[in-house]
Amino acid sequence: MKILMIDDGEDLCFMVDQFLKKGGHEFVAAYSGKEGMAIVEQKLAQGEHFDAALVDVRLKGVMNGFDVCAAIKAISKQTKVIITSGFLDEQKLDFAKSAGADDILHKPFNSAQVYAVLGVTGD
Repeated sequence: MKILMIDDGEDLCFMVDQFLKKGGHEFVAAYSGKEGMAIVEQKLAQGEHFDAALVDVRLKGVMNGFDVCAAIKAISKQTKVIITSGFLDEQKLDFAKSAGADDILHKPFNSAQVYAVLGVTGD
């Protein structure tokens, strides 16, 4: 499975990278919405797409996670977008749904929860 994670937490991205690659999955990290969208567009230009994107709500720069989710869904409908956050209330859950999020993953999370939301088996 090809997975993109967009989160400004480099340590978290590293942790997710380690267990997903151990499980045989391709993993790419981006640390801002702009960087993440550039990676998505580059993958599409190569005739490929990500199977899933883990997108944090709070991102550095002009795009928040909801903006990124909507932008990914607009150009790559087949990519499953999972919103991640430690601060989700009912209003933010509604924003996530409106942006096209396929699922929500509450932080902190562990490898089993990531595997479950992605629908894959892990280590």
